[in-house]
Amino acid sequence: MVRQQWHDVPVIAVETEGAASFSAALRAGKTVELEAINTVASSLGAKRVCEQALACARQHPITSVQVSKEGLCWALFFMDCRQTLRLLAMTPRRG
Repeated sequence: MVRQQWHDVPVIAVETEGAASFSAALRAGKTVELEAINTVASSLGAKRVCEQALACARQHPITSVQVSKEGLCWALFFMDCRQTLRLLAMTPRRG
């Protein structure tokens, strides 16, 4: 973002509740380790965010958002519907 001079492009970090290590690190101003990952998306969670993620947040504003598991499910459903519509729009029409 910095290298491309995209200073006006917003970045939103989305984490599920129970796995918000980036949000916790932003609040603390340093990396912190969560006691556990407590979410349905456990394979996507990290107990500790890397230093590079915080370094990026210092260079470019990043908004951290936490979503519930229901919110995550709706987002995935929406993405699936959007992909289906995109594929239908790209399908050649006959006749």
